[in-house]
Amino acid sequence: MEIFMQNYNNNRNETIAYDYVSHVEYGPKTQPFLDVEMTLDIPNQEILYIPGFWQLLKVSWVKYFSSFIFFYILLHRFFMNFIITNGAFESVSISEMDTSHCSEH
Repeated sequence: MEIFMQNYNNNRNETIAYDYVSHVEYGPKTQPFLDVEMTLDIPNQEILYIPGFWQLLKVSWVKYFSSFIFFYILLHRFFMNFIITNGAFESVSISEMDTSHCSEH
């Protein structure tokens, strides 16, 4: 544990560079607050996040569902409707309804 703590403290780079520029402005004495403006330069840090199973499932079901809706509309509504209405394949209509009492015109 001691070696771990030494390596942890030696490999960390947490430095603060504070450039002090003296621009003092005084407000009226009746002003009840103080405005402070600071610019902090924080270096980029790498953060590794591995989501759990339920987090992944919570996000991914929406993607799969929306993909299913898109392909259902594309294939079933447009493509199959186009094939059936334009007679791209020969098809026969089969019905179990009794049509003997209907007159043919």
